[in-house]
Amino acid sequence: MTAPPLSLALLPGSTCHRRFSRRVADWAQRRLAGHADLVAEFVLPAPWEADANRRLHRTDAFLVILPDQPVTGTADLAALFATPAEAWHARPVGFLTYGGRNGGRAAIERLRPWLVDRQAIPLGENVDFIDAWERLGARGKLYAPLGEDRRLARLIPRLQWWARALRDARQDGPGALSAGSAFAAGPLREGASGKA
Repeated sequence: MTAPPLSLALLPGSTCHRRFSRRVADWAQRRLAGHADLVAEFVLPAPWEADANRRLHRTDAFLVILPDQPVTGTADLAALFATPAEAWHARPVGFLTYGGRNGGRAAIERLRPWLVDRQAIPLGENVDFIDAWERLGARGKLYAPLGEDRRLARLIPRLQWWARALRDARQDGPGALSAGSAFAAGPLREGASGKA
């Protein structure tokens, strides 16, 4: 019996950059179209999208889209951090980052502890867009590529491997963890200082 396709959620980590996050997602979706065993979709976390929690619970893997700015617990990320812990439990997480000269990579490390606290599996690989504002056009058209395709081609098989293994493990193992989280009640909670 053929296994169902893996579900991959492209999830923005900044509401103020929602439109640009969509550009990054469009770029990724075009390159993922050739993977018959992978269904990728852009998901806005609740409260922006009414059925977001239901869609996240059926997701096998995540690609979180992060901007260059520091990742904190302000309103820009409150909805992302408010998603139920069960939606992240035993699921791999990759990163698409964008920004200036560092391509947004610094934002990842702020999010990793939150993901680990929810027993997600943040991968070491990521795809970063240096000088994204100048190079990533409407509908995800990328100008003057700097190896982004190659990095995504390296990331996706790892994400798929983890997604398949963990999907099987979730079916055989204990239920998801409760939504309570000591880390979420700490510096990343809604209302903390900073901007995304």
